[in-house]
Amino acid sequence: MDPFSHVKFVPIRSAMKRPSLSDRVRNLFKSKTSPEPQKSRPDPGEYSPCDPISKASEYRKLLGGTWTIAVFRNGTCVFSDKQMTREQAVVLMKTEGPVVPGTWKADYFVGKIKEPILGTVVRYHHPNIFSFVNEREYPLSCEEYAVGAFVRMARDCDSRDLHIVHYESI
Repeated sequence: MDPFSHVKFVPIRSAMKRPSLSDRVRNLFKSKTSPEPQKSRPDPGEYSPCDPISKASEYRKLLGGTWTIAVFRNGTCVFSDKQMTREQAVVLMKTEGPVVPGTWKADYFVGKIKEPILGTVVRYHHPNIFSFVNEREYPLSCEEYAVGAFVRMARDCDSRDLHIVHYESI
């Protein structure tokens, strides 16, 4: 069941050239032979760019019905109509969330909606991952590709950070 079947999405395809096989092999060996020192990262629990309570409320209104919802730190939502644990949501985001230029993982689909909430829905290659920005964050007059590119970047950050700020299960 697709909760967004009524939304008319504009597809934005990745225009970057996929890395050649020799580049990918070279990078594979490069990372094995010269490991970079680990940079200190901030504690994930210290900050969250989105308000988890309001984002979860928006996602509940958009999806309607009963869904398992996991909201990540930058506002990306992983949802399912079946029971899903936090760990399963993290695994899905880790495997399907990263943006890979030149592949379908970099494509996104943008749809502007007026009901039940005024804003923009951004869908990705995986049907259970999407993002929403309301009218206060980006007005509907903003170009689709600009909103989608910004939100896709937030999804990529969520796929690396993997910190869930709100979780509710069926």
